[in-house]
Amino acid sequence: MTKSNLDVQAVFMDRDGTIGGTGHFIHPRDFELYPNAKEALMLLKTCPHEQECSCRKPKPGMLLHASEQHDLDLSKCVVIGDVGDTDMLAAHAVGATKIMVKTGWGESSLTKFRDRWSETEPDYVAEHILDAVQWIIRGPE
Repeated sequence: MTKSNLDVQAVFMDRDGTIGGTGHFIHPRDFELYPNAKEALMLLKTCPHEQECSCRKPKPGMLLHASEQHDLDLSKCVVIGDVGDTDMLAAHAVGATKIMVKTGWGESSLTKFRDRWSETEPDYVAEHILDAVQWIIRGPE
């Protein structure tokens, strides 16, 4: 496996609709990973708050906190998610690379709800989490 062409320090990813579940919040005991999510997470490994919390997307507090705690340059980090008006806007706010997955709410975020996050574009639209991770590893073409 080759190192990514992106100089990535961290990857942040949404849970529901990105690595598993239905796209709706469900209790962790009912959560199931998508078939290819475990492989994607293993590849990266060799790498809920109150409603008004600044850590709740689209506010970038969670990313900013991680940046401070781990001395990260967020412009060298990646956010993977299935919701444009939360995941992609939070990534955009801090200058991170944005990957939209089509699983979960991804398809409708890219079509029906695209107007809610029209101020930004994803850097890559992935079919699923494994596609997203493989894009990170191989880098933009």
